[in-house]
Amino acid sequence: MPRLSSLHDPGRIARLAIAVLALLLLALNLGAHLMLRRAWQTQQRLLREGLETSAAVVAGAMTPDTLFFLDVSWEPSTGTTDLESLASYAGLPSALALQRALADVSARHSHMDVALLAPDGRVLVDAQGFHLDPDEPLPDLDRDAIARARQGATASTPVDPQSRTQRAYHPLAGTDGQVIGLVRVESSGPTAFPYARILRRLNQATLLSAAVIVLLWAILGRLVRRARAMERAADQSDRLRALGTATAGIAHEIRNPLGILTLLIEELRQSARRIADEPQRAAVEGLANDLRDEVRRLGALTNQFLDFIREDAVDVPPPIDAVAAVGATLRLFEKGTPPHVEIVWQPTPNPLPIRFGENRLRQVMLNLLGNAANALANRPSGRLVVHAERVRDRVRIEVRDNGPGMDAETLAHAFDPFYTTRAEGSGLGLPLSRSLVEAAGGRLTLDSQPGHGTVARIEFPIVDKV
Repeated sequence: MPRLSSLHDPGRIARLAIAVLALLLLALNLGAHLMLRRAWQTQQRLLREGLETSAAVVAGAMTPDTLFFLDVSWEPSTGTTDLESLASYAGLPSALALQRALADVSARHSHMDVALLAPDGRVLVDAQGFHLDPDEPLPDLDRDAIARARQGATASTPVDPQSRTQRAYHPLAGTDGQVIGLVRVESSGPTAFPYARILRRLNQATLLSAAVIVLLWAILGRLVRRARAMERAADQSDRLRALGTATAGIAHEIRNPLGILTLLIEELRQSARRIADEPQRAAVEGLANDLRDEVRRLGALTNQFLDFIREDAVDVPPPIDAVAAVGATLRLFEKGTPPHVEIVWQPTPNPLPIRFGENRLRQVMLNLLGNAANALANRPSGRLVVHAERVRDRVRIEVRDNGPGMDAETLAHAFDPFYTTRAEGSGLGLPLSRSLVEAAGGRLTLDSQPGHGTVARIEFPIVDKV
């Protein structure tokens, strides 16, 4: 299986590839927006020039008799067109010919409308006929163009991206050279560039691509974390295998002298019984008992090492009530707990049957409780909460303390064999506990943050009954 160092490079290369893809997407997006804006500006300029040319052509086609009725209805003193005076000329053949000419131009260009306006922007005649009582409001975009046309220049409005409409105005001069009317040419529909629609589609495509990149980044991060976890597990398995080989040999060498020591201690006890002096006999027997206890402790420690490395260390035990077993362990643990540490037991009222050896559960719980008590050693007042409950089809036991917590590095190595932050620690308590729990189909996890304490959580599959 590849080592962790070899997994870093592919993960780093993949992330670099995604970052380059994101930058490329950003560059393409900016380039597309720039090209779209430039195409829009070019189309706007061409359409403006075309409309202004069309307006000039239509104005140039106006005959003097067509402009006659505009000229006579013009009021120089007020600078306005007299609609009542204009109405008397609306039925003349020249006026009707003008209306037909405007209708003919609009019909030949389905996307273009032509109208004759008063200098103030009111529509006087278009393809539908005369408007002698106009009430159409003047568009805001047209005010500047109409003002420039009244000064004698051909002017056009900017293209409205929403309505895709543009208008051009060309002045019509009377006999005295004053502007007495305006020719308006309006274009909309297929000749207008669909800027707003293309921009919306471009933004939608950009958002979709960004979402895909974020999703790929998240998936890649998860895969890399999973690969690293598998690599750490493989490294730990290799270490355990090496430890198992060494420990098996050491245990074999230790058990032989332990057996001999046990026999010698038994002989010493028998010899002590033959001592006539009562105080001396009691002293020798006490010494023999102390030696026997130490030999047993050394044997238990050897078995602990063997339990940690043997795959068949846990047989199939009968079901036990986790609530009763944890409660008994807490009563035992409270006897040696410092007075500044408060222990709170929060059991569920119903039994929680699990298939786990009672002695092994006590061993695991004492280890977790001991770690929590050590974390509270330097606190003036500590609180240790033990909680047991059923969560769906599993039994959950939590040991929560309000200690200083662990940083990310300590938490990541908490289950590594021989890793410890205490000078007197062996670094085998948590690895052995997790090994025992997992061998019974359970799970042991830690959740901790600096300054927020630590939560040790054990979960077992629940069984039918005890």
